[in-house]
Amino acid sequence: CGNYDWCRKRNQKALETAKNHIFKKYAVVGILEDLSASFTMFEKIMPRFFRGIVYQYTNLNDKLMEKTKTYDKKEESDFVKNYLRERLQPEIELYEFIKELLYSRLDMISTY
Repeated sequence: CGNYDWCRKRNQKALETAKNHIFKKYAVVGILEDLSASFTMFEKIMPRFFRGIVYQYTNLNDKLMEKTKTYDKKEESDFVKNYLRERLQPEIELYEFIKELLYSRLDMISTY
């Protein structure tokens, strides 16, 4: 959203402002959930900086996944998941917006 006091209130105005800034001021915002799509977009938009990143990620992904794997990870209870979904609703909505924007821009670029 920005550094305005009202941006810290986590209300609809702050959320819409954040979405507007992301849409208008950023060529791409990647997501960790889909690094492959994020890297593809980075490479297409900024090849000078990211040329070869998709190839590197594809070839090193298995090694990276093994090194960063969490062993004996326990699933959170539905209570915890619902509690977090409720408390983090604006953040989740912003994340879903960013994810949708990434995929739509990737589709647009892929057709050219």
